Amino acid sequence: MPATSASASAKLILLGEHAVVYGHPAIAIPFSDLRTRVNVEANIMAAPGSLRVISQDTGMDMLLSEMGKDEPIKQMIILLLEFLGIKTPPSCTLRINSDIPLGAGFGSSAALAVAIMRALSAFLGHPLVEKELDTLAYQSDQFIHGRLSGIDTTVIAWEQAIYYQRGHSVSHLKPLNTLHFVVADSGTRTPTAQSIAYLAKRLEREQLETKNTFLSIVKQVKIAKRAMRIGDRYMLGEAMNANQTYLADLGLSCPSLGTLVAAARDAGALGAKLTGGGQGGAMIALADESAIPSVAKALKDAGATQVWTTILPANPLMPA
Repeated sequence: MPATSASASAKLILLGEHAVVYGHPAIAIPFSDLRTRVNVEANIMAAPGSLRVISQDTGMDMLLSEMGKDEPIKQMIILLLEFLGIKTPPSCTLRINSDIPLGAGFGSSAALAVAIMRALSAFLGHPLVEKELDTLAYQSDQFIHGRLSGIDTTVIAWEQAIYYQRGHSVSHLKPLNTLHFVVADSGTRTPTAQSIAYLAKRLEREQLETKNTFLSIVKQVKIAKRAMRIGDRYMLGEAMNANQTYLADLGLSCPSLGTLVAAARDAGALGAKLTGGGQGGAMIALADESAIPSVAKALKDAGATQVWTTILPANPLMPA
């Protein structure tokens, strides 16, 4: 079998994180500048079933058979093989490298699952379509994080901006105008599972207040969807700012994120908020193209450990 290569992008939640876990809509966009890449090569001389995984980023170099049952990569591969009806793993080597920071809210585990399944299924001669990748990667991500909405795996599998609500058809979004963003890593880390568990306990303790906050977030998500459709960056920025206020009210921001959000707005960002699990991780700022350099500099000066710029291209022919 010839060698195959595949990759998967990171993701950014534009609005609606956490509320989406409880069945409300959210908007997510691909962060195509950051990727996980997987190359699969045949090991012709190896014994049957000798599937080897080499990860440049984590230092892993192990046979699938040597991995513990709780190893996420093993679980991703087994899920795929079972789906394809393959009982014996192929004799091959998976080489993984990624520039997606771990624990920053960029969907690193979902990207890993999609990239592995995309590359290995192609190597086996049964390439998966996006819907299949989405379903299998979601099962894998649940294994890692527990209760999830599914938005990460969907936006990464399709690599398109989406309006997502669990149990509903996914709407693929393309803005009327190109949107320019600056993304910054706070350097603070809180596992997504931990922030999800925190909010679940808060919902038990303050049910009415929390549910009302979710409804306020939903309103901003719908405003943002309309803003993208009509090309109103200022409306979108205001919705992002309001969403950040509600997330902070829920206890999902943190001092380092708050500092970066304030710095971005002071430097001219139209909107700025945390993105992802919160209580650390990353933030995203929307700005006019001319303001991108000043916003990026302000975030670096405010202590961001890494800063990136990215765009969401316009497609006025496709309704949002």
